[in-house]
Amino acid sequence: MRSGYWVVAVFATGWANAGLLAVGYSPLTCLLPASISGAILLWAYSLPSTEGELGSHTRKVLARWSLVEGLAIVLAVNLLHRMHYPDATFSVVAAIVGLHFLPLARSIPVRLYDLTAAGLVLIGAVGMLVPTGDRPLFVGLGAAAALWATAVYRLTEAHRSVAA
Repeated sequence: MRSGYWVVAVFATGWANAGLLAVGYSPLTCLLPASISGAILLWAYSLPSTEGELGSHTRKVLARWSLVEGLAIVLAVNLLHRMHYPDATFSVVAAIVGLHFLPLARSIPVRLYDLTAAGLVLIGAVGMLVPTGDRPLFVGLGAAAALWATAVYRLTEAHRSVAA
């Protein structure tokens, strides 16, 4: 399913760029995360297309948990700003994104998503210990790295199965 790699690439690039831009890096630095995601997509398209459309069950699971994730993020960001903790936004959103991978790991099923979830939640939690000014960069690059690692692992496994 190549669309899954697109989703990971877009969100990993978004996380990395948000972190870089939030701490004042030049917009030109955004080319590096885009290049990493581009390389992952090229790799994904080097695989023979063996998978068809997503099944209706998978589409429903993805839609349901993406909606829950989006609502949780909107609620959390609003609460953090009302409680005067906007500096916690990156960390809390990373944790919410991580938690949304847990039901996907079981329902789709992709067991690797359990590790993706753990990584993102851990990055969010540790991010709260990072000085406020450095937090967006730490969490943004950490979340991007977790998503890229997920894609690279899945691609490695897909290439092994094609070779076998």
